[in-house]
Amino acid sequence: MSTNELITLQFGHYSNFIGSHWWNIQEASFIYNADVAPEINYDVLFREGENLKKEVTFTPRLLLVDVKGSLGCFPERSDLYEDPVVPEISEDVVLWSENDTEVKEEPKRKKNQFLEDLERQEEEISEPGSVENAIKMYHLDDDVTVWSDYLGTRFHPRTINLINEYQHGNQEQLFDTYAQGTELWKSELFSDEWADKCRIYAEECNYLQGFQVLFDCVDGFSGLTISAIEYLQDEYSSKSIFGIPNIASFYENSTVNQSLIRTINGALSFAELSDFSVPFVPLSTATEFWYEPASPRKFNNINYKHNLWYHSSALLASYLDSMSLIYRKRTNPIRLSSFLSRLVPSGRKLLNGTMRLPFPVYPETSILECFEKLSDPIWTPVTPHVNVTVDSSDLHDITIRGLNKFRLLPDLEKRNCSNPAYKCQNVDEMLISYFEYCSDPGIRKSAVINSFELPLKVPVSFPNIFDEYVTRTGYVSTDTFPMSFSVIEAPMLTGLHNTSNSASLLTDLHEKAAKIKLKQIHQFSAAGLEQLEYNESLEKLLTLRDNYED
Repeated sequence: MSTNELITLQFGHYSNFIGSHWWNIQEASFIYNADVAPEINYDVLFREGENLKKEVTFTPRLLLVDVKGSLGCFPERSDLYEDPVVPEISEDVVLWSENDTEVKEEPKRKKNQFLEDLERQEEEISEPGSVENAIKMYHLDDDVTVWSDYLGTRFHPRTINLINEYQHGNQEQLFDTYAQGTELWKSELFSDEWADKCRIYAEECNYLQGFQVLFDCVDGFSGLTISAIEYLQDEYSSKSIFGIPNIASFYENSTVNQSLIRTINGALSFAELSDFSVPFVPLSTATEFWYEPASPRKFNNINYKHNLWYHSSALLASYLDSMSLIYRKRTNPIRLSSFLSRLVPSGRKLLNGTMRLPFPVYPETSILECFEKLSDPIWTPVTPHVNVTVDSSDLHDITIRGLNKFRLLPDLEKRNCSNPAYKCQNVDEMLISYFEYCSDPGIRKSAVINSFELPLKVPVSFPNIFDEYVTRTGYVSTDTFPMSFSVIEAPMLTGLHNTSNSASLLTDLHEKAAKIKLKQIHQFSAAGLEQLEYNESLEKLLTLRDNYED
C-alpha cells in the first residue's frame, strides 16, 4: 500500500490549540485490534519509529512553532527517544560562592488532573484506550491556559520549534505583525534549523504528497508562515500545499489598534496565499474578524464559550479531522493534489468550510426520517463572512461520517414510495437526494459526497460542549441527559466549498484594510513596510475577488 505521506506544519498559539485537539482526536480513533481494518491510513500523518529500548513509537509527522514560554508543563524536547539528560556535577566542584549568591526558584507549574492521570498511565505503561481512561470526565475550562494543558499525544523530539526572541504573554513585546514574521524568517538561526527538520521528515517519507499548513493569520505568525510557504514552493515545487489560516473568535483585552493590526495581517496573508497559488480555507468560529467585537457562530446542540480558545479550537479541530478523511482513507485514497485541483479552478484559491456536529440522528429513527426532520440549515459556516448554500454553479466536497450503522430507510409500513429518496442504496445517495430536493436539482454535477462508518471519536480531553440532548454515542434525543457524563463519539457532517460567496468576504476585507493608513500604525512603519507595497497586496485581494464574480 502506498503511504502518500503529508507533513503537518503548525504556526502560532491558536493553531497549536487546534492541533492539540486534532492529534488527540486522531489518537482516540486508533484501532489496536489487528483483526480489524481501519478506514483511515494513519501513516499519512503519523510516522513510525523506534526508541533506544527497541519500542515502536508512532508520532505525528509535525513541525510546530510557538514563542518562548508557551509550553506550560510540556518539555521543549521530547524524551520519547532518549532519557532526559541530567548533568553530573562533582561534589568537589564549587560553581559559585554560597555567600555571594541569592537563589530564586521559579515556581513550578502545577499539572491539571488530566495531565497527572496521563503521566500516571505512562508510568504504569497502561494500554491505550483503557476503560478507566475512556469513562473519566474532565472539567478543564479553568485549567487550560496553553495548548499543552490538554495534549495527550507524544511528539517527536524535532517537532517543537520555539521563537526565543518573544515571550508568551509579554504585552511589552508582542509578536503581532506580519513584518516581524518575515524578518524572523530571514534569521538563519531560525529558518535553517526549521528547514533542516523539514528536510529530514521529507527524506523519511516513501512518497511525500505535500504539506498541510495551519497558521495564525492575524499576528506575527502570518508573515513567518508565508515566508515558510515560499521556501517550500522553491524546495518542494512538485508537492501540494494546503493552507489553513486560523482566526480565534476572541482576543482578550484587545484594543482598536490591535484590531487594525489583525486586519492588515489578514489582508497580507490572503493576498500572498493567492499570489503563490496556494488553496486555502480560513477557519474561525466568529462570524467576522476584521473588527471587534465579533459575534460567535451558533451551532446546534453545542454550548461552547467563544471566549475560551480551548472550546472554539475543539470545534475547528473536529472540522479538520472530518474534512481531511478523504485524503487519509485507506481504501482508494485520494491524493491531496487531486482533492484540491477538483475544488480549486484556476484563480479561485479561497475555499469555505461548513460543519454540523453532531449530525442529528435520533434513536429508533432511520436516516431518511432524520433528513426529513431537518428544519435548520444543514450546516454552519466555519469560515467568517460567508454563508454557504448548495448551488450547482459552485463546487462542493461533503463528508458525512458515523451514519452507516443506522437504518437507511424506515419500516415498510411508514414508507411513502412516491418519494424518490426510497430508491437510495446508501448514505451518499441519500444526501445527494436531500440536496436535490431542498436546494438544486443539478447538484450531482458539482458535489462529491464521501461517507465513512467511523464517527468522530471524542477524546477525554475534549471540552464538555455538547448540550443535554446529546447522548453518550452522539444521538440527538428529545429527552435530556445529565451533564455528568461525557460524549464519546458523534456523527458529523463537514463541507469544503468553492463558492461565489467568497467575493463578499474579499470585498469586505479589502474595504476595511484599504481604510487603514500604515503610517498611523507604528509597528508596520517601524518594520519598513511601505504604503506602496501594502497597496500592491490589496490589489492582489481585488484580483482574487474578481475570479469569484465572473
